[in-house]
Amino acid sequence: MGYFGGRVVAVTGAGAGIGRELAVQLARAGARLALSDMDESAVKETADLCGAAAGSVFAAAVDVSDQDAVVQHAAEVGDRFGRVDAVFNNAGILFAGDVVDSEFADFERVMSVDFWGVVFGTKAFLPYVMRSDRGHVVNTSSAFGLRWR
Repeated sequence: MGYFGGRVVAVTGAGAGIGRELAVQLARAGARLALSDMDESAVKETADLCGAAAGSVFAAAVDVSDQDAVVQHAAEVGDRFGRVDAVFNNAGILFAGDVVDSEFADFERVMSVDFWGVVFGTKAFLPYVMRSDRGHVVNTSSAFGLRWR
């Protein structure tokens, strides 16, 4: 099965795009998954696409910019699976407005999700990942994370 076979992997932003495809590929590799996304129906759809055995996929609606929600989610995942071997901090948003015409709130939202979401995910899952024999924290970004006008 390879590296991910039987391992517990948490993926944020699993409702679409890179997160969804990552979840599907991890399921094919035999991983047990904790999937999260702000969009509850989307993350449940991803869980269905994974086609994993009952009990091997946990899907939850989580806002990664909410520190308490992320900490609670990590604890739920740890309780449900007994461990976490890897976390993929994949959730992210894009804002592509002009700097001059943009509101400060636009930038604050991007920072809340794209920066603090990674910090909260790493900090919340790290105690579990550190107990793994070969734990990993992976922070992803797409090219859109670099786009500014």
